[in-house]
Amino acid sequence: MRLLALASLLLLTVGVGAAAAQPVPPSVEQQIAKRAGIESYTPARMMTGWHYARWQYVPGELRLWFYNRSHWEVEFVVTPLLTASCDAGKQKTFQLDGSKVYWSQTTDPSVDRYQQQAWRCVKGPSGRWMRLVALSPLPPTKLADVGLGIVAASGRLIHA
Repeated sequence: MRLLALASLLLLTVGVGAAAAQPVPPSVEQQIAKRAGIESYTPARMMTGWHYARWQYVPGELRLWFYNRSHWEVEFVVTPLLTASCDAGKQKTFQLDGSKVYWSQTTDPSVDRYQQQAWRCVKGPSGRWMRLVALSPLPPTKLADVGLGIVAASGRLIHA
């Protein structure tokens, strides 16, 4: 029974529809690839009802913002892996779309800008490890942890 309830919540919160097949417009991906170079990763999947808003790149950090109709925010962030281990700080581990994804949350939103994050690490074309993170100020009671996990798992390298 609990599994059925979880599956229902997952479908309501995480459902990926045809409209979300490519969450970042191809023209935007081309701009990102030209500016960010080897750090050009975008999510290939996004939760239903969430839409691309904008992006920003500063050397060493690429950020993309997505919003839903309630103006809730999800960020997709790409940075070099700075710790010795990708799983540092994890509270949960998921296996999603063939990728190991880690998840954590803060219980005090004043400490960090986000309440929860899901991430995975990939070896980039330069041989450097990159951390792909989906994060949100929303608690897991409003946005399923697996939803962020699916976004992080779908991160893919784009080319100019």
